[in-house]
Amino acid sequence: MPYCIVHKATRVVRRLTIDPNHPLAADEESVQIDGKVDIGGGPWKVDSSGNLVPATLAEYRAAGLDEAYNVAQRAQKVQALRAALDDVLANELLPTRMRTMMQRFRELLD
Repeated sequence: MPYCIVHKATRVVRRLTIDPNHPLAADEESVQIDGKVDIGGGPWKVDSSGNLVPATLAEYRAAGLDEAYNVAQRAQKVQALRAALDDVLANELLPTRMRTMMQRFRELLD
């Protein structure tokens, strides 16, 4: 019997396995599915009855599977961090050690 490894919060299928003891991430659970499973044309999620149903774009993104969306989200967070570090570095009243440390953090992001 195949197992769907699903995101706990959204129940979106992340991967399939036939191993009943497949290692799971903290936000995943294994759901046994009867019969053949075809996840082509997805994304899919497992409903409360154990059936595969289409997942929404929001569920797909919340499950962490939309890589383009994830990259864009990370880029936004890095840009916000850069801006915050630039604001700190602009403060002339900060001790030199603190400004040096913030400058080093800023350099890591370039």
